[in-house]
Amino acid sequence: MKKLVILCGCFFQMAVALQAQTKPAKAPTPKEMEAMRRQMQEQLNKLTPEQRKMMQDMGIEVPGVPNLDKAAAIANAHPQTRPGGVPPLNAAKIASVAPVPSPAALPAFVGRLHQAVQGRLPAAAAAQVRQVLNTLKAYGANASETGKAAVGLWLSGRPEMAVLLAGEACLADASLAENINNYAAMLNMMGAQQLAVPLLQCINQQYPGNATILANIGQAWYGMGDIKKADRYLDSAIRRFPKHSQANYTKSKIQEQKGDKAGAAESLKRSMETGYTDEKANDYRRLGYTDNGDVSWPLHIPQDPLGFHKFNWPAFPVSVEESDRLAKEWADFWQQMETLSDEYRVRSEQLTKQAQEAGASKLQKDFKAFMSGADIMTDGPLSARAARKLSYLLDDKDGGLFYQIQAATDALMALPERLAVFDSARAQALRQLDELKCQAGEGSRATDKERCCQITDEANNQWLAASNGLIRDTYSKAVDAYKRLWNAQAYFQQYNMDEPAFEALKAQLKEQFVGSMAACRPNFVGPAPDCKKEKENPFKKQPLAQFDDVNCKYQSTLDLKVLIITTHCSKMTTKVDAGKFKFEFTEDLNKSNG
Repeated sequence: MKKLVILCGCFFQMAVALQAQTKPAKAPTPKEMEAMRRQMQEQLNKLTPEQRKMMQDMGIEVPGVPNLDKAAAIANAHPQTRPGGVPPLNAAKIASVAPVPSPAALPAFVGRLHQAVQGRLPAAAAAQVRQVLNTLKAYGANASETGKAAVGLWLSGRPEMAVLLAGEACLADASLAENINNYAAMLNMMGAQQLAVPLLQCINQQYPGNATILANIGQAWYGMGDIKKADRYLDSAIRRFPKHSQANYTKSKIQEQKGDKAGAAESLKRSMETGYTDEKANDYRRLGYTDNGDVSWPLHIPQDPLGFHKFNWPAFPVSVEESDRLAKEWADFWQQMETLSDEYRVRSEQLTKQAQEAGASKLQKDFKAFMSGADIMTDGPLSARAARKLSYLLDDKDGGLFYQIQAATDALMALPERLAVFDSARAQALRQLDELKCQAGEGSRATDKERCCQITDEANNQWLAASNGLIRDTYSKAVDAYKRLWNAQAYFQQYNMDEPAFEALKAQLKEQFVGSMAACRPNFVGPAPDCKKEKENPFKKQPLAQFDDVNCKYQSTLDLKVLIITTHCSKMTTKVDAGKFKFEFTEDLNKSNG
């Protein structure tokens, strides 16, 4: 049986954070278990509005609440289809769909179904599940926690073990609709849609109108090629949740087959709003429509994640008196920038080397995990959207960052020519000194000397004000454009890169920013030499500013004792400790389809 990698890893990205505990020598008491469950609910209550909205946008609700609408699990079955078309009608599968069991008959039905599934899967998977189940029982895990462990195994790339453990969770308590829904969704995605339909229809009768269940029923009939039934259930799911990502995507396939390209494009557009993927975008363009690329983003986007606003140029001199005083401030500023540049150049080189070594090590670990039979997840839940969002910010023809940067770069290139106009005006004004026979500000008489000083300082004041104003404005626009680029890269690339590579990128961006600040060189000229009035120019050295860091808000830890899954932006680490069955590996989640 072909292994499928789940496409909705967002469940564990928003999973509840539990504090890791050491393995007890004996099962915890009921009081201890209640304390643990209370701790779980407390952590759920800490989820931010952005995290909750993110789950809702993807058709998933916060877990742990005794209401099916709050089921947090495999919300969207995604049966495989032939490229460019819907699945063909599978009469054999459809004929084998069993009658819908009643709630009272559901436990017995699940028992027969679970036994049948066991017979179709390798004995090694069943043996490993027994070890996991025994360990869970030793911890006193209930049916709900066993069901969550099953979802964890699916997300860690072990679908065969996951579906068997999900069956055990349903056997333990068939009244938990969340577990029944998840079990059916797993069967759906493993190509056993005919087994999933009776389970889904049973809980649909108990919880009518639930968009998750309706969408999964629609996916099941779609996978078996009964497009008429699939269409009906998908429409029902979409009416209740208009932006249901997977339901809209499957609906678009059906509409395209019927020749309704406009309808298919509209469904794709709604699907991409909450679940952007490159595949959907390609389908949208294939239908003849242009995607503007501005997809929704479920989390708060900080305006200046690297803290560039902390770094400012000294004032630009607009008079000869200011020029003397500010020259010292600028010299200190350039020295600071040189220090920072050296620091981040060295850091960038070190981190780049570490990233290369980490990449090579990861390839080896992935290969080892693959050879052990695990499916390696290469996609993260926000990666595709992050890449598209960044691409839109860069390429948007109506003011994208590349457009702004090109305009700012052109202005920098034209700066010397524009400054030459002010240089010529200054030279013309200073020609008056030749008529007075001034030598570096000196005249033959006191009155001539004073006039020479006045002419010199006035010409220089006008030159400083005009040239430095132009330099300031031109460099400010350029650096502001680059800051937006670098901040966007720093924020969105955390969802596309593994940690070592991302740390190297941040160091490179900081080095580039420092270089852009240091490149600005205003003009300086003091009062005419023999006319200069000695003044105190006190100078106070300014402390060196510090960058902010991009801290990933998209992180969580789910501790189910036998299985611990931690996520951090584009990485997921899975640990399983069930007696003799143990494994640990870290996956890159950096190109998600969700």
